[in-house]
Amino acid sequence: MGRKEKRITSQKVFLKPFSPFYFNMKNKPIFIILLLKFALTFSQYFKEDIFLPDSFSGVVYPSGIVWNEIEDKIYFFSNQIVAIDCENDEKVLPIRIERDFTFYYDFIWHKRNNCVYLIKGRVFRLTGGGLIGEHDSILIYDGRTHQKIKSIPLPSEFPTPTNLEYFSFASSYKSNKVYVFYKDTLILVIDGNSNNIIKEVNISKYPPFNIKLLNPLNNIIYLYNFDINKIYLFSCYLDSIIDSILLPFHLSYVSLSPLILDTFRNRLIVLLGDSAHLDKITYIIDCNNHQIIDSVRYFLNTNFLLFSAFNYRYNKIYFWNPCIHNDTIAILDLELKRAYYLSVGVAWTLVYNPHNNIVYCDIMGNDILLIDGKNDIIVGSITLRTYSLPPLFCHPVRNKLYCNIEGYGALAVIDGEQNIVTKYIKIGRLPGGYDMSYNPVNNKIYLPCADGPYICIIDAQSNKCIKTIDAYPLIGDEPIFYSEVCTTLNKVYFSSWNYLLILDGNRDTIVRVIQLPPPYRQLTWHPFYNKLYAVPAQSGWLIPELLTYIIDCNNDQILNILPTGACPSTYGKAFISPDGEKVYIYIPFNIYNPQSIRGYWVICARGDTFIKWLDSLHGLAVFKKNSNILYIGFYGDRYPSQPPPLVILDWKKDTIIGKIEGVGGYSIIYDTFNNRLYSPAYKGGKIFVIDCERNEVIDTIFDIGTWEGRDARLLIWNPKTNKIYGRGTEIIGDTIYQTIKVIDCFSNQIIKNIREPEYNQSSIPFCFNPRENLVYFDNTDQSSLIVIKDEITGIYTSDLENKKGLLTFSTIRKDINFILKEEKEVALYNSLGRMVGVLFGKNILFPKLKNGIYFIKMKGEKETKKIIILK
Repeated sequence: MGRKEKRITSQKVFLKPFSPFYFNMKNKPIFIILLLKFALTFSQYFKEDIFLPDSFSGVVYPSGIVWNEIEDKIYFFSNQIVAIDCENDEKVLPIRIERDFTFYYDFIWHKRNNCVYLIKGRVFRLTGGGLIGEHDSILIYDGRTHQKIKSIPLPSEFPTPTNLEYFSFASSYKSNKVYVFYKDTLILVIDGNSNNIIKEVNISKYPPFNIKLLNPLNNIIYLYNFDINKIYLFSCYLDSIIDSILLPFHLSYVSLSPLILDTFRNRLIVLLGDSAHLDKITYIIDCNNHQIIDSVRYFLNTNFLLFSAFNYRYNKIYFWNPCIHNDTIAILDLELKRAYYLSVGVAWTLVYNPHNNIVYCDIMGNDILLIDGKNDIIVGSITLRTYSLPPLFCHPVRNKLYCNIEGYGALAVIDGEQNIVTKYIKIGRLPGGYDMSYNPVNNKIYLPCADGPYICIIDAQSNKCIKTIDAYPLIGDEPIFYSEVCTTLNKVYFSSWNYLLILDGNRDTIVRVIQLPPPYRQLTWHPFYNKLYAVPAQSGWLIPELLTYIIDCNNDQILNILPTGACPSTYGKAFISPDGEKVYIYIPFNIYNPQSIRGYWVICARGDTFIKWLDSLHGLAVFKKNSNILYIGFYGDRYPSQPPPLVILDWKKDTIIGKIEGVGGYSIIYDTFNNRLYSPAYKGGKIFVIDCERNEVIDTIFDIGTWEGRDARLLIWNPKTNKIYGRGTEIIGDTIYQTIKVIDCFSNQIIKNIREPEYNQSSIPFCFNPRENLVYFDNTDQSSLIVIKDEITGIYTSDLENKKGLLTFSTIRKDINFILKEEKEVALYNSLGRMVGVLFGKNILFPKLKNGIYFIKMKGEKETKKIIILK
């Protein structure tokens, strides 16, 4: 005889108070595991950052250089710290900063313990305008391994500045101490042995010090303020101010760096001037007894100078002059006590190389001039691939220089003996990415770098940048903007200002270059006819003709040329009809049809001829599945004063058949699972959810935020998790955070704000990898890609609260019986958003459900219930 089963007739479980659901489970009791909420909240996360162009890079706008004398490495720093081995000029393991670390002004290397020190800080945008900085600790890294060894919390009384540039460092080798200066309040003294704060020196009774300069010979830090006639002496032995130097004749400062240390003679040089009368004075102080031993009074026809270089061999000072004579540099000869000009062009910075007695003058453009340090004449020049900016660094021991190539996010290594560039080292990428593409054939991401002729290739399985192609020999220094994949032939196309590059996806090499007239172009591949549409992405007043080129992808020959006008870079891709016979191109710059406002071209894909012009239509276009409906962002003026209507178009007839008033927006997205359209309100900080069966608004998602007064940007829809990723803002107190919003399309709720540093772009390049279920965002201001993955799909909960409720069933037989208070239609979806059953009634049985994640939706209700079934 079989064992008699105990029958469970009924068990009540409430999702929330007054829930209509009653659940009947057989064989096992029901367990509600609320503790899963914590784990589920973190199911969506940053998988990792991919630094560009490789894992040793990631610097944007290098703001300073520090030399590690022990390891013979130089550190270039801004948002990250890249390390260069100076012996072979190769990148080594960088110093990686935490994700929430977005800004720091200064850092220092301490020789006694071979450690790197920096202030951890962030900068945020305020709701009332402007920026605010905050800090919390001092980070310490090992100078050999580059691993973080300690974090020192800043004292609670340490002031929080509104600008992190108020911080600066000094390092005393003799005392084995590191000093952290706050502008006018405190000095923190850190012991180099224990890396602990051993003293706080209050300097608030003194004037604020703009300049701090350490003399390693006498172990004194000179503190100076622009507006007073005293230099204060801070002893690193006693950790206190011990004396001051009175300047007998004080004029306003002549340079942002008025103190120069001449270690060759152990002297302090003070540069002063009078902006009203244009006369200048320089004091020379003996650092042994701190007496003024000489002064030089001179006249220069300018009211302001920037000190750049000191030639200690010939006792000369070189100034960059940004004011009156901006095509010259000024030279002060302290031996002859006279000043004079040298015409060089617009100078950025100057560096003296004692190895060859040459002053290197980086001028606007691509050239560095070579000035003989004895005779002050130009003796040569070095031509770079593109323009450069500070810093320009001369190695203290090796006869070489490192120049920041601003246009490439790279360093140029200059051999001081031959005065030639021996190497370019790519250390990062400048902000301004436009596009990226996923290639499903080889599972790789292709990222054109808009800062130069570079293409980064990322292996999507390992999420590593495996190759960076330098196309300079093929197209010069032109940036590469857009990309598109032809999966049929495994090709990837890239556009620059004057060229179309074709890459073989099997070998990841450029196999052909087609020259096209400017400007750069948005690229769209047509899979039915294997064509590439290259649409201009630049407005027409700079370029005489704005032509769309149509390329045959089989032989990469130009098939046709159409005078379309230009599309916008953000929404410029062509849209292909479901039957493949039409191509729709958004053209807001239609110089060929001056009578029109702006709108869409409809092009015959077979013959590449114009079919129709659709006037006054703007934004993205999406096709409704299994229908002849095409939705277009909005109708009317491109910059409407009132919320515009969403456009409903019959794409077979190319006629407008309807409008939904007040819900139009640029970046609409279509959810094929729920047959819904998501449209960000124009400058409204919210998203309208539209039922595409009835073409009615059924829900509104609030708290999206706007970016610089524009509408929120919906970027991508993930069909595997039925989520939308959009760009918006989050306001906490008085602070605005730019975020990537994650929207659950089942519940129409924001389930996550992924906070990121400030972007400069109005759009973020992105792509979706369906094989790995990864979403990639181009972190344009951080020289990296953000990789996001749903580790557990479809059960992600709100940051604030679990509003929808979470049920977990422990069962063997897996028969679930829903007993409702009234007859209703109930639909059940799996974790991929696919419907697995629809039943109607009061007593509804979903038989034999497998373990996993499910969603229950009752007709007529907006909310979606989430459940987990476990053994």
